[in-house]
Amino acid sequence: MHKRKNILVVVLWAVCHFHGSVQAIIFPSEIGKPCSDDDRCTKFIQNSICSENFCACVQDFVPHPFNKSSCIPVAKDLNDPCEEEIQCTISFGPNGTCNEEKHCVCKPGNHFAIPSSCVLSIGLGEKCGETFQCYLPEDGLNQHIRCDDTKKCNCDTGYIPTPDKQSCKSSGATNIISIICLVGVWILHLEV
Repeated sequence: MHKRKNILVVVLWAVCHFHGSVQAIIFPSEIGKPCSDDDRCTKFIQNSICSENFCACVQDFVPHPFNKSSCIPVAKDLNDPCEEEIQCTISFGPNGTCNEEKHCVCKPGNHFAIPSSCVLSIGLGEKCGETFQCYLPEDGLNQHIRCDDTKKCNCDTGYIPTPDKQSCKSSGATNIISIICLVGVWILHLEV
C-alpha cells in the first residue's frame, strides 16, 4: 500500500512538472458537467461547447438520453432519421416519436400540423378548438374539414361526410352520381 502511494506521488509530480500545474490535467467530461472553456467539452464530446460554465450540446443537437458524453442531432423534418425519441419530440412535440424504422413520425392517432408539431387528430363531429386539430386520415393531404362555429369538426362548405364519417367528399360529385343513378333506374324502368 505504501509503495502504491509513493508511485502516485511521483506520477502527480511528473504531470505537474511538465504541465505547470494540476489544473492542466484534462479529464473527459459529460454534458452538464462544469467547464472553464470549450476545449474541456469539445475534446471529448462531439458537437458540444462550454456554455455558462457547463458542457452543453451545440444548437440543433441534444444530449443522448443514455450516454451523457454524446450529442445527437435534432430532427428538422418528419421522416428524418433518429436514434432516440428525444430527437423527434424536441421538434414535433410530445406526440412525435422515433418509429421502429428509426424515422421521426407522429404517434398513431396524431397528424402533423403547421407550424411544426404532431397533434391529436380529431374526427368528424368531435369537439375541437382550432381547425388544425381536425383531420381525416383517409383524405391525406386533401383535407376538407374544419372546426366550425359550434366547435366541432365538420366538412367544409361544398363537402359532405361519407357514410362511415372517415372522409369529406365533394357534394357536387355526390349529386352527379345520384342523378346518374336515377337516370339509370328510370331507363331500366322504361325498358321493362
